[in-house]
Parts: sequence; C-alpha cells; structure tokens
Amino acid sequence: MFNYEYLINTKMKNLFFLFSTLSLIHCSSGKDTIIESNPISENKNIVKGIIQSFEINQTWSQNPNGYKRSVFFKYPENDNNNIPILILLHGNGGNAKEIINEYDHIDNHLIVSPQGYKKSWNIGRETSKAPDVEFINEVIERLKTFKNIDIQDISIIGYSNGSALVNQLLIELKTESFKKAICLFSQLNKLQYRDNEFWSRSNINSDIHDIKTIPQNFRKILSFSGTKDTTCPYYGGLGVFDYDFINSEEVAFIWAKTMGYNSDRIKDPEQIFDNFFKFSYLNDRVIHYRLEGARHGLDPRFEKVKNLVKAFIEN
Repeated sequence: MFNYEYLINTKMKNLFFLFSTLSLIHCSSGKDTIIESNPISENKNIVKGIIQSFEINQTWSQNPNGYKRSVFFKYPENDNNNIPILILLHGNGGNAKEIINEYDHIDNHLIVSPQGYKKSWNIGRETSKAPDVEFINEVIERLKTFKNIDIQDISIIGYSNGSALVNQLLIELKTESFKKAICLFSQLNKLQYRDNEFWSRSNINSDIHDIKTIPQNFRKILSFSGTKDTTCPYYGGLGVFDYDFINSEEVAFIWAKTMGYNSDRIKDPEQIFDNFFKFSYLNDRVIHYRLEGARHGLDPRFEKVKNLVKAFIEN
C-alpha cells in the first residue's frame, strides 16, 4: 500500500533499527544463519536463537497455480515452556528476513516475520493483490504446531503498510489468539471505516470495501503517529495513494468504543516525554501516542518508542 520507507532519510534508517524495513542487519551472518528448510514437522529440528523458516502455499489472481510464501521465525534463547508470540509486519518495500533481528530486545517471545508478496500488503491499492488476512490466519494455524508456545498470546506489530494490515486484521481476524495490536504510522482510512461501520472486501482484487464487519472487542491496541506525517496525515485527509485517512486521535476513540468505552473522547492527553502525548482509554487497553513534530518515522524518538512497545507487549 504505502511506499513509506522510501520517504525516510538515510539518517533515520540508520538510527531507527526497531522499525526500519531497510535494515542493515545481515541475517545470514554469524549465529543467525537462515535455515530454509521446513522444521515444523519435526520438533527436534527447531533451534533456539537461529532464524528458521516455513512456507504457506496460496493461490490467487496473480498466482493461479500457487505461490509459496515465506515466513521466518526465531525462538528465544530462554527455556520457557509457554512462549508468547510476536508477529512482525514490515512496511512497503520491506524484507521479513532482514527485520527479524531488530526485535531481539523482546527476548522472551517467539518472533515471527511473514513476507508480503511483492514486498507489500494488500489493503486495496497496492501492487500485491494477495489474500493477506487469510495468509496471516494460516500463519497462526501453522504456529499451533510449534512446541513450547502460548498460542493464546499473540501480538501483531506493523509499520506503515504493515500497520494498515494490522488495522485490517483488527477488523477481520476472528481468532481469539490475536490479543494485542501495535500500529506504527498508519491509522484507519475511510475505506476501512466510514458511516460508523467497519468494512472488509468481497473482492480482494478491488479497493472497494463493501462488507460491513464487526471486529472482536477483547483486544488491546497501541498506536503511534506523528503530527508532521504527510504520508498518513495525523489529522486526517488524503495521503499516499490517495487513501483518505481518519484523524489519528479519532481512530483511537473509535477503537476504544469498539472495545467497550462509553464516555467522551479525550481532549487533553497526558504528556509523558518531550513531544510524547498519551491518550489512554479503558485503563490502557487502547493507547495512542501523539508524537509532536514527528514525520513518517521516529528519528531520535526510537528508543522511547521501543521501550513503550516492549512494555505493552510484555504486560
């Protein structure tokens, strides 16, 4: 959907190791050698601390004869027998294999990183027309075969185009395993939410969202947006690919109401750091951070955001 990563300057890409999809990490070096086999059928083949992979085969209009989609994962080094899961969704142009090591600070989760077809996620106007909601659901089904994991504790984090897919997963994905969502620099657009209704598509080759959909209401949601973002405008309006975005603060309120909030929208957020303003609903079940002056990326703010994301996921 969004060519966001190309808008981030070189300095940001070097500093922002948590969210950049153009990572300088080479996953094939050192102890993190990629094992391209499918180790899921034999538990003995699963190696802690090593990036491994499996494949999901799908067919759709661009690949009527089938296409094997790669999913990379890495177990934590610890011996926990009840490991929660973090699924990473890269931005447009991103590489799932390259970003997985950027989340090593979240060291008690199984880290899972699916690869978007043509390096994008299909929200409506992207190069990819792949059935990505179905893809992520199939990934979760495959994860149920993994050993020593807590399949009932899945967090999904997305940056940019990946965040747009997280929003769509919040709308469409029914599984109770998906407990926490983290949206970085892409809020709901008016294809996904309009007329006080959430929407999905009857035809994934189209950008027309024509099916009214009721999201699950038990999840926790964390989001970050910058007030100077012109790719996904913070205060709403036309952005990348002419998507019409909703005001980020209104989006947080929409999700809070979906999760059971029945009071007024927050007008006076709490300032927690310089240029960080927190909107909290339902005792932190829905949290939005306004990053004053931030564009489509975090530059010097990445360390604080990294810690806030880690605390949210691990709480």
